[in-house]
Amino acid sequence: RYMDGLHEAIEEKEGIVGRSRASPTARATIHALMSNYATIAGLTGTATEVAEALARDYGARVVRMPPTFTPRRVDLPTKVFFDRSEHIQALSDEIAYWNRLRRPILIAFGSVRESEDFSEILRRRGIAHSLLNASNPYQESEIIARAGELGAVTVSTGMAGRGADIIIEEDVDSRTVDDIGQTGERFDDGLGLGLLAIIASLPASRRVERQLRGRAARQGKPGASEMMIYINDPVLAFSRQQAELHNMRKSGDDYALGKRVDELLRQVQIEAEFRSRVAVEESADFAAIIETESRAYYDYRESLMDALSCRQVLKGDISVWIEREIAPLRDIRSNYSRAFDTVADRMWDEFQIDMGSPELNSPDQAQDLIADCVERRLFAHRTRLGDRRFTSTVSDMYLDALDELWPECLRTLQDIALSIAFSAESRAVALIRFSERATVTRLDLRAAAADSVIKSLLKSGPIEPLPDLHESRVERLPGELSDLITC
Repeated sequence: RYMDGLHEAIEEKEGIVGRSRASPTARATIHALMSNYATIAGLTGTATEVAEALARDYGARVVRMPPTFTPRRVDLPTKVFFDRSEHIQALSDEIAYWNRLRRPILIAFGSVRESEDFSEILRRRGIAHSLLNASNPYQESEIIARAGELGAVTVSTGMAGRGADIIIEEDVDSRTVDDIGQTGERFDDGLGLGLLAIIASLPASRRVERQLRGRAARQGKPGASEMMIYINDPVLAFSRQQAELHNMRKSGDDYALGKRVDELLRQVQIEAEFRSRVAVEESADFAAIIETESRAYYDYRESLMDALSCRQVLKGDISVWIEREIAPLRDIRSNYSRAFDTVADRMWDEFQIDMGSPELNSPDQAQDLIADCVERRLFAHRTRLGDRRFTSTVSDMYLDALDELWPECLRTLQDIALSIAFSAESRAVALIRFSERATVTRLDLRAAAADSVIKSLLKSGPIEPLPDLHESRVERLPGELSDLITC
């Protein structure tokens, strides 16, 4: 199941009766996952833009391979439109022109809503087309398979279909040229043939832009790409370059183009990439702390599978638990008799441990008395089960308790990270605070697991002083132990 409510949202959308909310039982960053592999390798056409990140995060060197086929893609000049209606009109006119000549076209928008709105515009103009976005994932393969056919028009979002080849029909180019000849127009080979990829929204990075342009002219086929964007595009809006683009508008012009336009848009992408990288790095720092805590959890869990380590952990946890239980008796500000009665009542009600009266027991004596009762009760369990089986049972109890508590601990760490990230004065302060809180959360997890195990071991019937375990009058074992014995 997906995390953070995503699975529940999908169930709601699809009309599925929802189940209980998913709880993560483990998590790992991509970086941590990949670090488990001795060798890391990959293949992509747009690795050069992220070569530094690949080297820093994964130790992977980028090697540029020569193309199998000579590139034949033609990249047409980028146009920035000043009016939204003129932008949409130009896009639909461009598609109508090439669709009349039956050239296959792919147009990519930045959001599902934009793609659906433009799909409606094409429908009104009577232009047959396919809509490729997140709203119809079941038809994606079929739409991609037919996107290279003669006269195909595909409206998509930037993410949909990326990474898949759009195969162009063998006779598309010649038939498109024939159609151009029939119109009496002169064919300019600089326009390119094959698939025309139109980018209608400014991508937030140069890498994504190249991926979109790379939908055309694949595997040695001809093709062309063109970027036609609106000046108030979400990536471009409120940038410092937007004002300069506005100043480039000339009287009567619907759009601006040229080398300076390309430079300004590249600057916008560089700044957007920087902001994204900073956000990713900040998120990665918090994720690294959570990853450290996850590793500490699994290391601790693994240590409990060792018999000697498990016995040592139980011994230490019992000492801490007893000291915590009698802590009110050491508080000089409280009334000793009253505090003793409170502790004694709880010891009897929960564990049938008789602490006697406050007049006969100092805090140290009370501690020794509880420790003796706990030891005798554990001795009874150990005698009945045998030392090896008893240790194995205690180990299983610890593991069960930890596994039950760990998902909530993960959610707590995520909530703490988000809270501190928004409230801290600086990134450095936030990381220090989160590291400290994460350590406390880890100790609280172990204490809660220990508390559960110790209470399960102690919650049995009253124990007579060293009872004869061969008689039928023996203590009742906790449910966890009984279940394991009878398995």
